[in-house]
Amino acid sequence: MDSKWGCSNTPYIGEQNSKECTTSTNVIRWLQAVQAFMILSIIFCIISLVVFLAQLFFFLEHGDMFHITGAFQLLACLCVMVAASMYTARFSKTPLKWGYSFILAWCAFPLTLFTGILYFIMKKK
Repeated sequence: MDSKWGCSNTPYIGEQNSKECTTSTNVIRWLQAVQAFMILSIIFCIISLVVFLAQLFFFLEHGDMFHITGAFQLLACLCVMVAASMYTARFSKTPLKWGYSFILAWCAFPLTLFTGILYFIMKKK
């Protein structure tokens, strides 16, 4: 391992006998993109919660629908799906053991999809 550049002589994902630098050029950019999408999904979930509470207590008439809340929740769902898919596609060929956060990311996808759809059909009673 070259300590100055962070390069190794081991084969990298899908490459045979090549010297690949694992510094900011390849791996860190992918991980930063995954982190960015996950942070966006958190932001969209928080916005969805704030809009839901505002609609529930202040703005909606009896029987109105929560379309804005559902739209933000579906955007969060999309961001979770993109982040988990990018991570899976990038690191699926390595002898890597998936951790609990990877499993939680894939569990968060159907849950946010379900709540997004639920907000579209939910009515204030």
